[in-house]
Amino acid sequence: MGKLKLVITFHGGKADEHRLSTDVLARVFNAISSDIENVYRVVSHADVEITSEDVKRDTKLYLAANPAGNSFELRFCSDETPNEWIEVAGKRYGNGLQLVGGGAQDLPPGIGKSVLEHARQFANPATNEYEYMELVVEQQSEPDIEVVFNEKFGVAVEQQLIDLKVVPPEIHGYEVEGILHAIDDQDYTKPTGSVLVKVESHDGDWYCEINKAELAVYNLNDIWKKRIFAKGFATFRPRKRTLRVDSFTILPDRPTLVDAVDKFIQVNKEMWEGVDPTEYLDSIRERNLE
Repeated sequence: MGKLKLVITFHGGKADEHRLSTDVLARVFNAISSDIENVYRVVSHADVEITSEDVKRDTKLYLAANPAGNSFELRFCSDETPNEWIEVAGKRYGNGLQLVGGGAQDLPPGIGKSVLEHARQFANPATNEYEYMELVVEQQSEPDIEVVFNEKFGVAVEQQLIDLKVVPPEIHGYEVEGILHAIDDQDYTKPTGSVLVKVESHDGDWYCEINKAELAVYNLNDIWKKRIFAKGFATFRPRKRTLRVDSFTILPDRPTLVDAVDKFIQVNKEMWEGVDPTEYLDSIRERNLE
């Protein structure tokens, strides 16, 4: 079961008189409703039981106004839904906007151009209706997520939109090799859909989208911080390189120099006949430890 609650607070201007024009309210309300619906579609795309009708029904928001101090506060909420996707969408929306405001380079799926353009509107009111706006995503078992749409936020979101205008190069069949890392906000336990992982390669980090069914053949506790070789569709964004993985392999641990030399000796025993390789191996070990 899931239910989303949002709190929006306007400060300054007419908001201090506990009033706001209907066109401003409508623009903010419609924009947030649209954002939540778009993010919901992204986070639930792997759930085959979710239909378009479910998306429309689950993301329908209701408005309840409540003046609070020298401000004008609006409360949004959805109906209770039979799944948790609406809560996941709200959390993704709030966390994504926090990342935008902090100037983060990596934004989660669902936080795209339309969300950024709406956020720019929130941070740059066209009239003196309000000076800045706060958004709180209320959560049942975790701390609430707070976002402040002010002048500082407006500068950060403008930079994100500038980055989006740069058309990134794309390459099919690109290969990436590096150390595999989990990403905190990803759920690797559910068997369907896809997830993001980070691959730390010699030339920087890659964010790779991998099918969960392919990860399921591995014990997840055993693969993190292992070497991975992945191949797929690469997008070279200015501040975030991504790879939609077509195939990947978890590579065996690389042998140490001593192990490699020892294996060489064992494979070529004839060459060492009559010679004790122990002294040679000891010298390799000593040099390797220096």
